[in-house]
Amino acid sequence: MEAFSTTLAAMGRASTAPHHPILTTNHLPPSEKKMKEQRQFEIELVPWDATDGAHVKRLIAQREACTWAEDEVPSWRELMIRGVKTIFWIALTDDSPMREVMLRTHFHEFPKELEPLLDTSPTMAANARTPSARPFHPVGHVALEALPDRNARFGLPRATYWVKSLYISWPLQFSGLGSAAMSHLERIASNPPFNSEYIALDTLPASFQRSDEVQSIAFDARGIPRPQEMRTNEEWFRRMGYRVIGADQRLYRRFDPVSGAEVAMPGLFFKKALR
Repeated sequence: MEAFSTTLAAMGRASTAPHHPILTTNHLPPSEKKMKEQRQFEIELVPWDATDGAHVKRLIAQREACTWAEDEVPSWRELMIRGVKTIFWIALTDDSPMREVMLRTHFHEFPKELEPLLDTSPTMAANARTPSARPFHPVGHVALEALPDRNARFGLPRATYWVKSLYISWPLQFSGLGSAAMSHLERIASNPPFNSEYIALDTLPASFQRSDEVQSIAFDARGIPRPQEMRTNEEWFRRMGYRVIGADQRLYRRFDPVSGAEVAMPGLFFKKALR
């Protein structure tokens, strides 16, 4: 089973994730409504530098913000160096019309992220690259991971990569950044060095995500009002062309902070053809 958290995954409320797939809300402040209406931005995906202290520190901070897997970053460093997991920063391009507005919104919530990172990663998927050394401000991240056992389980080509660890800055969710990041990631996956014919992922079933059990974890326990309309990861991925290829009733695990017991949660597996 995979570790599970009460953060979101998709729909803009981010993080695909299979890995932290619960929350989502439709209560948008004016600034977020404006961003969703205009969506005048372009993004780029910049490889995470597993050997750079500033990159590592920022990734831990963003994992803490999404409340999941911050303690796994050291192991991700090894996977990144070996080319098993390739993490990308999600950044707004310099010429995006909404860039300044969106960055101000992000910095208001996360003032410690005012300092830019530099594009310094010497590799992508264990292949050499020439970093630009230019500064950028990451507003989220996402990864492609090689999971050969899963590919064999579902009869997928060996070059199929799995979407993991998607996170979008909380105040920027519902702006369209999640969809833009997924589209960009799919293009990267279909080209060298990945050369994927298919891309895959996992997430909570819509029925379970709407359940009282999940909403109690995601909203009640955090003192957040339940949304009038629940947007689910499953529906979001289906709209993007992903189709279900399997299910596992015990895919995720969550540790109950009260009882200390491990609780199993179901998951769905998806794939999408890239060619």
